[in-house]
Amino acid sequence: MITKNGLHENPHVFMSALSALSYLKEKNLPDQGFTILLDINMPEMNGWEFLDELSKMELLSYIEVIMLTSSVDESDKQLARKYPLVVDYLTKPLNADAINLLMNRFKQNKGDS
Repeated sequence: MITKNGLHENPHVFMSALSALSYLKEKNLPDQGFTILLDINMPEMNGWEFLDELSKMELLSYIEVIMLTSSVDESDKQLARKYPLVVDYLTKPLNADAINLLMNRFKQNKGDS
C-alpha cells in the first residue's frame, strides 16, 4: 500500500518488532527524520512494548510514530497519547484521508514540504 500510493518507493518492513529494534540500533539512520507505522498487536512484543524500547534509544529527536492498528478501543488511543513519539493514531484499513496524511508527513520528513 505504501509503495502503490507513492508514499515511499522502498519502505522497510519488519515482521518482528525485535528485528525492527535491532535494525534501528545498528543502522546509521538519516538525521532528517523518519516515520514508523506501528501496530499494537504483533508477535514477540506488542506495540506498547516496542514504544517502551524505542523510547530508550537516542533517536528520539527525529522519529515519529503513527499507530496503524485495527483497535478502535478508546483506552488504546488514550495510551498512545502518553507516548511523545506517537503523533497520530489511525485505524485499518487505510482510507484516502489517511494516505494523504501519511504523504504529507513523509514529504516533511524528506524536507520536501
